Amino acid sequence: MNIKKYFLTAILIVSPVLAKSNNQTIRIGIMDFSSTTTSPSYKNLGIGMSQMYMTGLNKIQGILIVNRQREDLLKVFDEIALGQTGLIDEETAVEAGNMLGANFLLLGSFTEVNSQININIRLIDVENNTIVLTDEKEGNINDYFKIIKESRKKIIVQIEKMKEVSLKLEDIYQPKINSLVALSDGIKAQDEGDETEAKKQYQNAINQDPEFKLAKIFLDKLVLNTSKFKTIYEQYYPNTNPAYLGIIHYDKLYSSFSMTDSPLPWLSGPQWKDLGENNAEFYQADRSFIYGYEFPVSDDLGFGVEAFISGFTDAVRFKGDETGASNINTFYGAKLSSGWKTNDNFGLGGSVSVLLHEKQGFDMAGDAFSVIPNEGTSTEFAGTIGFLIKNKKSTVMFDSLVGFTNIGINVINPELQTVIYDAITFPDIYIYEDSSAKEPIYNENTFTMAFFNKKAFGVVKEVNTIYTDRDYFVARLIPAVEFWAFDSLSLRIGAEGSYHKFASGSEFGIGGTAASTLRFLSEGIEFDYNATYRKRPARTFKNKNLNQFVFVFSVSKQNIFLSR
Repeated sequence: MNIKKYFLTAILIVSPVLAKSNNQTIRIGIMDFSSTTTSPSYKNLGIGMSQMYMTGLNKIQGILIVNRQREDLLKVFDEIALGQTGLIDEETAVEAGNMLGANFLLLGSFTEVNSQININIRLIDVENNTIVLTDEKEGNINDYFKIIKESRKKIIVQIEKMKEVSLKLEDIYQPKINSLVALSDGIKAQDEGDETEAKKQYQNAINQDPEFKLAKIFLDKLVLNTSKFKTIYEQYYPNTNPAYLGIIHYDKLYSSFSMTDSPLPWLSGPQWKDLGENNAEFYQADRSFIYGYEFPVSDDLGFGVEAFISGFTDAVRFKGDETGASNINTFYGAKLSSGWKTNDNFGLGGSVSVLLHEKQGFDMAGDAFSVIPNEGTSTEFAGTIGFLIKNKKSTVMFDSLVGFTNIGINVINPELQTVIYDAITFPDIYIYEDSSAKEPIYNENTFTMAFFNKKAFGVVKEVNTIYTDRDYFVARLIPAVEFWAFDSLSLRIGAEGSYHKFASGSEFGIGGTAASTLRFLSEGIEFDYNATYRKRPARTFKNKNLNQFVFVFSVSKQNIFLSR
């Protein structure tokens, strides 16, 4: 195989992305150091040593490090810098450096014999095709950090001299040697495609040294680059298939708020919709607050708990007339979920929710009266079961979820106009029917594929809503794409097509969703926003649909107390 040709071809692919963008910024490319050692535990430590140089130089204002974590560069570095010789042809490196827009390339080697180490570096001036600095230092393995700091200082002095700039050295964290060894083994495993071993080693590095933020960043990049795309359904069902709890790697505390219609309803007012009969119009709005915590308890078992407060307001009135009524349903509930990974390819999950359902009715003037039969509070339940199938690398996944509940929602009396006027005069006459409609069975099926080292995802969701007490069925198909533009930012967009079958006929609907996730890796914090437009069945009118906006905001904090 022509290594040089392979190297240059890969660089040509990535060079437009990595082109020099600021003439005042000094760009340094750092390749993994080769390792020669008598101790098997240190066989990958050259990778960790090069990471320490990257961290130390990247903290200096005015210096930008070419990111080793790019998938296309990793293949090249594995082939050249991590090969059996451990050497790279300097002429090839210079050509690559020019295409990268790098000013300097740092090459190095790590040697260990009976806990005595030797670190040898070469700094190459890409523009002039010359080695401008060589440095070789020896010492005990426990003195590695002192060697790196002294060597880094020489690099900075040489760059300042050549570029006539002033660079300020910043302190960097000194990880324990065992933690650095685990990080090195994790990076090597990830480069070879073994994500399970990589996660294990990154977590081992954190356990050895909880303050080692670099290990946390590597673990977060590997674990958190997952599809964030979700559909929006009722609050008494988990927003994610509980089978995924069996493969979580650390705990998460989260909170979310969702609303329908206008994102600023207090400014725009209720979004009234034409009922299409009885000269009436109606309004339906939802609000929910969810607070949850999920955590792993073993390598293959995880749990989640949630508390939620949610509610919806349904109102009806006559056009040009303030006569009408509304009912308010409020839910106070708790949810327990669990997921079990039976093996690397299959998982099961389920959840149970208990709710207190409070019903209230009002006329349009805000006076309470009997618009709902059996007003008061009732205890109701909901549950889900789900499964997950995936490959070992979690790049191809399929999951399915079924949700069911005994919640009942009152529906509008068909004799709308007469009943409303009579109810205002005679409060014991109900605007809503005496029998309530049951909430439907919910089924969601999701196929997910990851591309470009989990930088992009393709998702197809198929959702079925099945009503058991009336002739009504809704099917939705939602294809979506998601792209992690940066390690800290995900953007996603999807389309929705729906089919609604009811007693008097059928309808088709269209919709879509757009969302983004902003995360801070070192802190383990994520902010998520999702906006969805869809056609959905009306709750309080049989055989009616309405177009609806749904907005969801959430924040989460990962890796707080527990991990595996």
